[in-house]
Amino acid sequence: MHSTPYKSTSLKFNIVEKGNLAILLLLCMVVGFLVSRFLLSVSMVLFGINALYNINPKRWGSNTWWLLSLLWLAGLAFSGLWTANMEQYATVLQLKLPLLLLPLAVGFLPKFTNAQVRVLLFSLGACLLAGCFYSVYFLFADYQHFIEEYKISHLLPTLAKNDYISFSLSVALYVLIAVSQWSVLQTKAQKVAISLLIAFMVVYLHVLAAKSGLLSIYLILMVGGLYQAIVRRQWKGLLLVLAIPVVLTSAIFLLPTFRERKEYIVYTYYMYKINDKSGRFGDLSRLISFDLATDIIGQHPITGVGAGDVLDEMTKGYIKKYPEVAPENRLIPHNQFLNMAVGTGLVFMILMVIWWLYPLTWCWKNKKGIFIFIGWLVLFSQMMVEPYLEGQFGVFVFTFYAILLYHLCTPQQSTHQA
Repeated sequence: MHSTPYKSTSLKFNIVEKGNLAILLLLCMVVGFLVSRFLLSVSMVLFGINALYNINPKRWGSNTWWLLSLLWLAGLAFSGLWTANMEQYATVLQLKLPLLLLPLAVGFLPKFTNAQVRVLLFSLGACLLAGCFYSVYFLFADYQHFIEEYKISHLLPTLAKNDYISFSLSVALYVLIAVSQWSVLQTKAQKVAISLLIAFMVVYLHVLAAKSGLLSIYLILMVGGLYQAIVRRQWKGLLLVLAIPVVLTSAIFLLPTFRERKEYIVYTYYMYKINDKSGRFGDLSRLISFDLATDIIGQHPITGVGAGDVLDEMTKGYIKKYPEVAPENRLIPHNQFLNMAVGTGLVFMILMVIWWLYPLTWCWKNKKGIFIFIGWLVLFSQMMVEPYLEGQFGVFVFTFYAILLYHLCTPQQSTHQA
């Protein structure tokens, strides 16, 4: 997408103001994510309006990523023609509304200044740090209780309405963003502060022991380390990769929550080996949902069953093929792409995949392209095991970090492309 360069002094002032307001609204989104769904919704809308202010709608068509989003979102809308459950259909569409606005807004903001980036980096870090302390407080307040809870896969409470998947993913992606912006830090004190913040967050992710956060942080460490070692020829990257098993082993011995989480995963694998079909184990429930989803896609490959009827059709599959799974353990397909195919068919799922992959073009001829690639890999890993865009927090985390990856990790230029 392209935006015309600003020339006059007054217009340059508007760029600064627009950027400052964008930073403020991004931080309001984060606060809303942590404590208020209403604030989150309002902030997302205002962020989009701010980005599009004074932008001629005729220029919207230059935003390729947005145009691609319109294609697969149209599939969701059209599936209402054959959806029976219109109430659920309306909910599905409502949750996707930010994806109509924010991909369009991404390329029409001025690039953030280094000062704005520092404000964002420290403010975002402070918000997420508060969320980490919130979780850790419960562990200190009733240590034995929560160690026992981890034995049955009940994790520490988190902000974001106890959505530990989205919260831990956000913490891991913050670590990636912070590392990518190391060069904007001006003083030794700033670098020490960010270093300590990163270290604390990495330890916190092991204490919380949510698989989403752990998978994300280890993808960041492994891919980043391999890139440094192979592409940049900096062998400290190889040391980073080799340190991963050391960190994992240390966490097992030093962190009881992590150790209990590991034991639960081992037990889950045992239940898989004996072919457990109860649906009581999260990872095994995902496999069951994949099986049912592929059955439904085989029956409705072109149109899908309708965006509002996904759960209803899955429920029929559970009753027929997995009757031992209790109603509360019945899931929609726990893979975003399978979920799309079940609802709207394979054609629109393919369009969604193309839309998903398009931001990787931001990596080309870009010194910080590796950070965009790693961020997308982390988000992709979640899409493969969660219907991640079927909830408000998932849509927020995806769009929020897509915005940051674009604006913080693409070159400064007078015209902006997305």
